[in-house]
Amino acid sequence: MTTSLNVLIAVDQTDMADLILKRSLELLPANANIFLVHVIDKATTLGQGVINSERIFQSDQKEAECFLNELLAKYPLDQKFKSFHKVIVSGNPSDQLAQIFADKEHIDYLVIGKTTNRGLLDKIFIGSTAKRIIEETKHNIILIQN
Repeated sequence: MTTSLNVLIAVDQTDMADLILKRSLELLPANANIFLVHVIDKATTLGQGVINSERIFQSDQKEAECFLNELLAKYPLDQKFKSFHKVIVSGNPSDQLAQIFADKEHIDYLVIGKTTNRGLLDKIFIGSTAKRIIEETKHNIILIQN
């Protein structure tokens, strides 16, 4: 008997999401339980203004929902795999993906993307989310590169 895999597929609102979902459809077995996860970065939301932070968060959440729906229209993950869950959470992306959500859902594999076109200042001050996830997680990782 083959056991099901719990797979977290992490996407943000970049072009990399298309490649991540395309590769996921090619690589992952049909008996996988898929969690398509987008993290709304609280630091970015709070940086836009504390006064209307709840309204900004709700706007970000609606935008993320639309983005995920557009992806699913192109890449029907919900039709290929054993089970499918679309999840939007807020917080620090690397913490949410590498630890909190992955541990809670007993994730076997994280599918993440690594972009190489970020500017030097982004790398110095922000760092790479993919790098932090790789360093922080105890879960297996499938890294998709552009």
